[in-house]
Amino acid sequence: MAQQISMEAAFDGYRKTATDLFHENVLLKARVRELEAQVEQEPAGPVVEQSPTMRPADGQD
Repeated sequence: MAQQISMEAAFDGYRKTATDLFHENVLLKARVRELEAQVEQEPAGPVVEQSPTMRPADGQD
């Protein structure tokens, strides 16, 4: 036999889950902003110059 729960208990469970998800979303958005700031502050990386003796792969002339 299936167990029934009250509407109030169901809403309490929903509210807890929604609150947990909202909190997790806020933390993830903050972390994304931190990572974006780090990427903007990092140098572009080493510049690799192509040697004049290097040739493009076949079909990329």
